Amino acid sequence: MGMQITTVVLDEAGEPRFNAEVQVDPISLMVLAETKEDLVRSKGVEWAAGAIPFWGKQLADAAVSARPQAEIEQVAIQVAIAAWLFDSVYGGIEAELFAHSDLHFTVTPQGAVKYDRYLRS
Repeated sequence: MGMQITTVVLDEAGEPRFNAEVQVDPISLMVLAETKEDLVRSKGVEWAAGAIPFWGKQLADAAVSARPQAEIEQVAIQVAIAAWLFDSVYGGIEAELFAHSDLHFTVTPQGAVKYDRYLRS
């Protein structure tokens, strides 16, 4: 079973404006992320944490502007990679736990991104 990445973009009233769901292979995602581990370690925890809202905002922008599904999926993979790198390098999350999780990103109109990881049952 794949990892589900859900993105909810809120409007000014705090109501969902857009909702996107993408399925990705978590193992492939983690393999892609391996090439970026050294960079994440050298840049530090703040930089790694900042990558999540950066890519979350990119995902929200792609979804709201109705870009092609393939482009939305590519950006969803980037935000999931950012989450994995932060969780694994600085949060101590093991690969098996992450691989059995779904990710949920909520993006506010101001660009803040809330990231939640839920274990699939």
